[in-house]
Amino acid sequence: MKVTPLLPACLFLLVSLSAGWGQSSQVFMDKLAIDAQDIDRQGSLPNTFAPVVKKVLPAVVSISSARVTERRSDPVWDEILRRYLGEEYVPQSRVQRQRQGLGSGVLVTRDGFIITNHHVIQGANEITVTLPKSLESYEADLIAADPSTDVALLKIAGTDFPRAVLADSDLVDVGDVVLAVGNPFELDQTVTQGIVSAKGRSNVGPGGQFYGNFIQTDAAINPGNSGGALVDSSGRVIGINSMIYSTTGASTGIGFAIPINMALRVVRNLLDEGKVKRGYLGVRLQDLDATMARRLGRRDLSGAIIAVVEPGSPADRAGLHVGDLIVDYQGQRILDSTKLRLAVSGTSPGTEVTFGIIRDGELLDAPVTLGEIGGSDAYVNPQGWARGSQDTRELPAEAFAPEPEPVATPFYLRGVVAQTLDDSLREQLGLDAAYEGAVVVQVNPQSPAGKRGLQVGDLIVEVGRTPVRSTREAMKAGESFTGDSVVLGIIRQGKEQFILVKRD
Repeated sequence: MKVTPLLPACLFLLVSLSAGWGQSSQVFMDKLAIDAQDIDRQGSLPNTFAPVVKKVLPAVVSISSARVTERRSDPVWDEILRRYLGEEYVPQSRVQRQRQGLGSGVLVTRDGFIITNHHVIQGANEITVTLPKSLESYEADLIAADPSTDVALLKIAGTDFPRAVLADSDLVDVGDVVLAVGNPFELDQTVTQGIVSAKGRSNVGPGGQFYGNFIQTDAAINPGNSGGALVDSSGRVIGINSMIYSTTGASTGIGFAIPINMALRVVRNLLDEGKVKRGYLGVRLQDLDATMARRLGRRDLSGAIIAVVEPGSPADRAGLHVGDLIVDYQGQRILDSTKLRLAVSGTSPGTEVTFGIIRDGELLDAPVTLGEIGGSDAYVNPQGWARGSQDTRELPAEAFAPEPEPVATPFYLRGVVAQTLDDSLREQLGLDAAYEGAVVVQVNPQSPAGKRGLQVGDLIVEVGRTPVRSTREAMKAGESFTGDSVVLGIIRQGKEQFILVKRD
């Protein structure tokens, strides 16, 4: 089987636009080992996968991340120390605290480039990579990351590292045997086996916020596997293990991996453009139900109905209307609104595309020039390309820690995971640009807010009488609050509501 370091035309034919970023993505791509041939599907299983595992194990690394932060010392405890031990025993007004995170990563080049998940290194300003077998540890630079797709690219200093061979993930089929390789529960070099359960999964992650068509597998994936390799029966990487569906935190046989083609496309966009460019239509979509299908004379529920057209958007300029049923995009049948949203976002801004729409019972072609989704929170560190072994520069604090000081979780947000509203979430929730706040992406039903009815998708815009524009402000609003209850102002399905949250 021939292995070539050049990406075939069937993968990503993107132009290198390196202006301002030091080096183009082609420099990175030329270092990869890519085998784009399909696997042998003769229906027979080997007695052992040991030869396959040996190909990929050396390239799957362990990643530990730490965020060095500061907090104010306790004035009561300071006074006790001062009174009984003396002033010299009183610590400085601020002290350091460190939080650790563990995950996996995949070495993809000989000179130390590693692909992993954004959430593995999120919030870290120290990242350590440990190689298998030798157990050598390296300080890693964060080169690029995109939270919306959960992809991150790291770099360690050195040469002649083991390198995984990458496959063409577009050729993966449901039923293919796969292996998940990673470091779950700090158990290094763990391999589990399963099959591809489904392809094209979307709306995954907390609140369904991640872009992409994920590979679903029943190969056991557990905490610590994130960022590791999902490989085919030839030992080639087809995906980066990212998350699981579980009510317990452990594997239940439903795991998701980022297709390696998508991960490489994201990396190329970041290295060439400094961001991931996503197409923008400017509509709010909804799926067909049986009632709407009957009204439209449809025999199936495929397609996506335009519920809202944003004024001045590409859809508005192209003459798309509320009530139009989109059934085709660039010659491809549209099954539902999610698939259409992903197809549009995966198209380069400025591209003229053609929608097939049904309006008043007539099938029409609607050409639209896509805009660009703004507000990307992607990060690129071009200075990290050529990090030398003697370079002791620290990762910039702004990489994933724009909020330098941690805030204790107030009672009304205990058991709640929230994310600052951005353009992608705004589009999903159908909110216009005037809205700001913190979107609930996960909530424990037994938490104080969960007991009072807070739901995933709610937008927190007010705490007490204090307006909040971000998750940070929602957290800080409770710093001076001493009452037993607080009223949260939220936006749910476009309507303002209030929830009274009491302390437990």
